[in-house]
Amino acid sequence: MADRHRGASSVMRERDTAQAARAPVSPLLGTLRHWRPPVHTAPKHSSSSSDEAARQLSPVGRRTQAEQRSESRGRDRKYSGALRGSVASIAAQLARSASALLAVPLTVGYMGREAYGLWMVTLSILSVLSLLDAGLAPAAKNRMSEAFARGDRDEFERYASGMLVAGFAVGCLGVLVVSAVALVDWGAILSLQEAKAAAQATGLIVSACAVAVASFAVGGVEAIYAAKLRTQIPATANTVASILSVALVYAFTTLRLGLWALPLATGGPLVVGRILLLGALASKGEILLAPAIRQIPGLLRELAPSSAAFISLQATNVALSAFPNVLIARQLGISGVAVFSIAQRLVSVPLLLVAAAVPAYWPAFTVAWSRGDMGYVKRTLRLTLTLTASMLLAYVLVMCVWGESLALMWTRKAVGPDRSLLCALGAWLVLAGCTQWLSTFLNAIADLRAQLAAGTIQVALLWVGGVALTTRYGAVGLASAMTLALAFSSTIPLGLKVRGRMRDGNLAGGRG
Repeated sequence: MADRHRGASSVMRERDTAQAARAPVSPLLGTLRHWRPPVHTAPKHSSSSSDEAARQLSPVGRRTQAEQRSESRGRDRKYSGALRGSVASIAAQLARSASALLAVPLTVGYMGREAYGLWMVTLSILSVLSLLDAGLAPAAKNRMSEAFARGDRDEFERYASGMLVAGFAVGCLGVLVVSAVALVDWGAILSLQEAKAAAQATGLIVSACAVAVASFAVGGVEAIYAAKLRTQIPATANTVASILSVALVYAFTTLRLGLWALPLATGGPLVVGRILLLGALASKGEILLAPAIRQIPGLLRELAPSSAAFISLQATNVALSAFPNVLIARQLGISGVAVFSIAQRLVSVPLLLVAAAVPAYWPAFTVAWSRGDMGYVKRTLRLTLTLTASMLLAYVLVMCVWGESLALMWTRKAVGPDRSLLCALGAWLVLAGCTQWLSTFLNAIADLRAQLAAGTIQVALLWVGGVALTTRYGAVGLASAMTLALAFSSTIPLGLKVRGRMRDGNLAGGRG
């Protein structure tokens, strides 16, 4: 579940609808300041029902309906920041995807199949480091979105400061993790056969671990921009970082610097870009780089319930992302990881675009839900799900016909996955893209229970089904297990959950 990344929000305190309606509204792109949600009232039952019906059919009633339609169109424009941010994020993801596609033939040719498989397994294992922030970053992101909607600058800065402290803590813990990783002989543990891969395994994993820790430590800056509906700014920075990473990969492979340089080339520009974004916010006085330490304990206690839910959700996502490569490595060897990873990367190209679009809509969903703007939420979800499913189905058809040839061309004939594997991963792709939108909406309204249950069941199904099917059918069996586990544990249940929340939102006039 990509953003999975890419991705997650908090179990927020429930605020009653009346309080939310009275809260002052902050400008969304300079227009939300004067907007107030429509008042939802139950129909009054009286003996003068015929008079009421006549009043609704009068010219005044027709004008009122026209005004309501105009207000609805106006509200959509007020959330256009999410659309602009989504477009910028997609552009950035296109650059990142192009960079990744260009880097694959360089790295496969330079590293060899087994070393490339080691690189993929390393990335899967290091996804565990995303748990170091204890779920504080996504929890604070939702609170910042709510504070932005209310125009409460003090609250916004308080949550932003909490994320900065969480990032500093991640950096400190990361130093200990990197030190421990450096003491292990990874070549022997992973039973690598190629001399080059075995000799450089520890250097590669230590370098990747250090870059991952640094990236997670400053990753909260993108949540700050997202809460302000200004995702186009970090998206632009990420585009530049992706272009630089390709240039660095080419330079490092040309100079034969060793496997340890690969994580620096692929992740270093992103870390530097996030640091510069953080400095830009601080220089403009939008956040404080020196938070009031005395406020941090109270903030952590406030976010603890939300963080606990998020850390559980992140743990399931880590298990789901790391399990396939680890299982392939155990069942088919490190070289088999290269084949499966190349196939999954090729099939997942459009999924990266979905993962780029959904973060921009997360805060927009939060603001709209808190204001009772159910029309925007329903229209946006319906449109995005339809477009996503259509785009992914078309791409899957292309992969089923020409995917094997494209993979051989892409890797310079180093890796050519079977058509059956590409088709099985294609079915998983369509379900994963739609599930990302469902999860993003539930994250935005702080409904994580269903996702926690779905993630736990999915891990269990994938574990049992993955081992059985991989043993019998190889990589194709694992892809089929991924598809079945995703469909029956997440896509279908979360779709029903979103439908129920929409119905509850209509009855309650917004926040369910």
